[in-house]
Amino acid sequence: MIEEEHQPGWHPSGHWFRYLGFRLSWPPPLRGTYFRLESGVHAIFGPNGVGKTKVLEGLRTALDGRVPDVPESEKHLHLNKVFLELNTDGQAFWDSVESGLLSEHGFFVAFREHRLQGDEVSRLDEAEIPRLLMEWQSVPDDPRVAIYLYLRRTDSWHALGLRREFAEEIAAAPCLAVSNGVRAGRMYSGTDLCLREQGASPSLRGAIARTFESCEDPHVVTDNDVHDESGRERLPFGHHEAAYNWRGQKDRPPWAPIVWFDLLHSGEELRNRRDSAPEVLLPVLWVGDEVEYTHRSGNRYDVDAVIKKIAQQYAYSLWPQGKLDLRPGHSLGPYLDSEGLTGLFERANRYYETILGTSIELTLEAGQPTDLIEGTHPFLAGKDHDTSVPVSRMSATQERWAKAVFLLAWHESQSIHDRPPLVLLIDEPERGLMAGLQRRVSKGLADVSEDLGMPIVVASHSSALIDDLSVHTHRCSRRSDGSVCIEEVPTSDRDQLKKLGVPESEQLALYKVILLVEGLHEEMLLEHTFGNELAEHRIKVLPMRGTRQIRLMAAEVELLYQHFDAPFVLLLDNTRSGPFRRALEEVRSGQDLAEVRRTLTELVSLTDEEQVLRSVLIKAIDSGRVDRIAEVCGLTKTDIVEYLPCDHLVPGSESWAQLREEHQAEPRSLQNRDFKRWLANSKDADFGTESLLSALDESDAVHDDWVELINVCIDVAQGQVG
Repeated sequence: MIEEEHQPGWHPSGHWFRYLGFRLSWPPPLRGTYFRLESGVHAIFGPNGVGKTKVLEGLRTALDGRVPDVPESEKHLHLNKVFLELNTDGQAFWDSVESGLLSEHGFFVAFREHRLQGDEVSRLDEAEIPRLLMEWQSVPDDPRVAIYLYLRRTDSWHALGLRREFAEEIAAAPCLAVSNGVRAGRMYSGTDLCLREQGASPSLRGAIARTFESCEDPHVVTDNDVHDESGRERLPFGHHEAAYNWRGQKDRPPWAPIVWFDLLHSGEELRNRRDSAPEVLLPVLWVGDEVEYTHRSGNRYDVDAVIKKIAQQYAYSLWPQGKLDLRPGHSLGPYLDSEGLTGLFERANRYYETILGTSIELTLEAGQPTDLIEGTHPFLAGKDHDTSVPVSRMSATQERWAKAVFLLAWHESQSIHDRPPLVLLIDEPERGLMAGLQRRVSKGLADVSEDLGMPIVVASHSSALIDDLSVHTHRCSRRSDGSVCIEEVPTSDRDQLKKLGVPESEQLALYKVILLVEGLHEEMLLEHTFGNELAEHRIKVLPMRGTRQIRLMAAEVELLYQHFDAPFVLLLDNTRSGPFRRALEEVRSGQDLAEVRRTLTELVSLTDEEQVLRSVLIKAIDSGRVDRIAEVCGLTKTDIVEYLPCDHLVPGSESWAQLREEHQAEPRSLQNRDFKRWLANSKDADFGTESLLSALDESDAVHDDWVELINVCIDVAQGQVG
């Protein structure tokens, strides 16, 4: 353990919020892309060029508010939102209130100053406030009270039916959306009140549903003050600008809150804000080609900047000869906690060893005051083969991770109230690491995330990360209009796919054909014989492995359709492919699907493998995916091993036909029912990998049936079949 135990979900260090997720509109091609964020490690995966790194950049921009210059002529919106849930339970919340950190937030400051002034007093039911203060065990500066009073004093025109009576429910579990971005050439920073449909009361859910409906119905006239330009005619809610906001969120994912209306916003000309940060900032550590940390003050630091700060702060301990007068022009960041430098480097070295499994012994080489003036010191150093060297002289991978853990330790070494929850963003954490070490990094990142309560988001091609069920995975792809789409893959789906023999990372292979075969023998022999052709045309041989695997595949074949876009070629080891091939031809010729389905259902005396193929076809019919079934193939021999020399696999045997006759003459029993099992038990047959491959090498030539099968798959891959 890196830090003390804490309750999952909320950071143990006194934070007043936790992350729910993001809505990203910048950089292009992000257009309203949603990304759910909770504690733990999140891996964004997908082929090259779909926008994984762009999503990371969008998350970074949403958190630290740094948006590159946008031409003033560009009028559309670049605005990313971070969804935050206020932590109203436990000491963490009250520590933030009492410290003033939460009450300094712009909305609460503005409301505290104005909530009981002027005519607003007459519109408030002040008798409610003492009751709420008692029920919520609250004080007047509680942000829930501020939100409640805000809603009670306003019959909001931002929705249909969301009136004063819901003020208490909405305020009791507050959710905010923090915005940082650029709109029409102006820097924009704002805070929106959000509605969470999940967990809401039936009446509140009903009001939300009516609002969405009213956005589309031109005849729904509301009692909100929505009038035409003359101010005389009351217009439907759908004519109001607030309806545009609602319509844009109709297709949001179920977890995503509804952005309701601004509590506070500010805007200034972009050209006046290039050297300063927006008002609402959240810390982020970026590990890409460069490694940078953004503090909540809005300043970005690399390792050199932090070391300069340390030199200024610890001049006495670094240089006993006397204090250096560096006379900084401005503060470079927060002070360290009481543990100081010792605690910082203990943390950094612990994080490095947790993630990479090796020790680096990071330290600060201070040199002498004259070295600082000359610019040669101080610098970050570590052990490389028992020799202390600057991290800049280590391998690129060592240097990258050394800088990352140092900045992470620096964040954790700051005082509690100076460090809201950090988000760690890593582009390709597997860079420069062997496969075995990638698995170590996956586990190490999960451990650090759990112990620090820190969400970690990575863009990765590493199967070690993507197939780790403790990691949340998000599939990245492009829609038809070119925008980026992010889909979170349920852990249950990933677990089942892994059991089917196609873990989630297999999607990165971009298969053009999935050849579904009976078992491991087909997979082994086809891949050994046609390995180059299968790789060149991206053909995946997927075996049905054993009774348990076969039953699972029959039940979960829908997952294959959902997670893989490739067409299927179905292979049977005997001539009983006929009914399935006819069913496919009937569907393609336009015959009644219900009749074809009934015919398949009525097939009897099917082997386990045939039941799977029937399930594949029926699922395709039921889900409208018949076009995904490209071909049904059948081999002329009963089993694929019967294409190999018989005497090599079954000692003393003369032919497969003779062995089949002997098997048919045996009394039927559970043990004797399977042909190859009977051969192994009674004839000492060897169907192991080495024996099969040796028999294959002794064969005179590759059988025409196999060649024809692979040619069919290649034609499908090239789009010439189906």
